[in-house]
Amino acid sequence: MTDISRRSLLRAAGGAGLGLLAAPALAACGSSAAAPVRSGNVTVSLWTHDPGYVKTFQSAAKDTKLMRGSRFAYSVKPTAAAGSDVVTRMMAQAVADGDTPDLAGLIIDQFPRVMNARIAENLFVDLRDTVRPFGDDLLKLAPYSVDKVPYAQYR
Repeated sequence: MTDISRRSLLRAAGGAGLGLLAAPALAACGSSAAAPVRSGNVTVSLWTHDPGYVKTFQSAAKDTKLMRGSRFAYSVKPTAAAGSDVVTRMMAQAVADGDTPDLAGLIIDQFPRVMNARIAENLFVDLRDTVRPFGDDLLKLAPYSVDKVPYAQYR
């Protein structure tokens, strides 16, 4: 396996994360009866406790090298919440009407709250195919896994 620097891995993960955001963000732009969005502005909603997450994703959306000539102009609409409230609010919104954020910054100690009753399976996205190319090189993957399936939130 080729040696990868931490910076390269973080850039790749950031690029993968933003790539994962594209489909759900575009899907949120219209109904099934609407014509698909092929370019233009896309706003990604982010719920987080950490201003650093906001800064990271806003910077990534403006990074031309990372966007690689994308036809979409991404912007991040952050909503601040206490770390323990992000998961609570997501579950409440999912039950009420499904209006959950496109991206959520979860505190590691809150993830166990979604490990029972198939909550992670129904609220988050299975990342097995996305992380497979990285093999064992990803850090902190296990704490965000249920039955060895890594999950992340995006809609």
